[in-house]
Amino acid sequence: MEHSIKRITIAVDLDGVLVGHVVPLLQRLNKTMHLCLQKCDITAWDYPIGDTNVEIEMKKAGRDKQFVRQLSPVKGAVTAMQTLSKKFDIIIATGREVTPDSWSIDWLRKHNIPYNKFINTSLRGKILPDVKFLIDDDIRSIEEFVRSAPLCKQAILFAQPWNQDTRKISDLITLKRVRTANDWQDVLALLFS
Repeated sequence: MEHSIKRITIAVDLDGVLVGHVVPLLQRLNKTMHLCLQKCDITAWDYPIGDTNVEIEMKKAGRDKQFVRQLSPVKGAVTAMQTLSKKFDIIIATGREVTPDSWSIDWLRKHNIPYNKFINTSLRGKILPDVKFLIDDDIRSIEEFVRSAPLCKQAILFAQPWNQDTRKISDLITLKRVRTANDWQDVLALLFS
């Protein structure tokens, strides 16, 4: 009798990990608000822009189907996801509050990104009981996932300008429950080592 080996399940965030969403947002804001912001300037989601901030503006942009459809994958994401899908079961776990899930699923399909399941975590958070690894750019999601889980769960913090202050999770980094990846090559190296 053949026994199938249960594959490890990983969860991957959309925005900032698979989807390059900040640069197009800044291009839009720079044009309409006459600014000169660059991605490296956005060191926090509440980064102020006049009487608003990046997070508020991102939610506004997320309601625009044309904006969401034209977003590009993060460099190396498509190839890396195709590689990961050969070894892991993949859950796309996004916290998008205002973007309809169908737009996100269409985007994944358009860019040939394989996955086994799609979950919107905006209401329940990223606790994800059946997931062993989480790849995310949000320190809050990383912390929630790792601290609520048994010791076998780990996360990869996908480095972005807005998540460089890791003091809040320094103990998890020291324990190697959270590791940092600067790009998709780093993610693959961490998951295949």
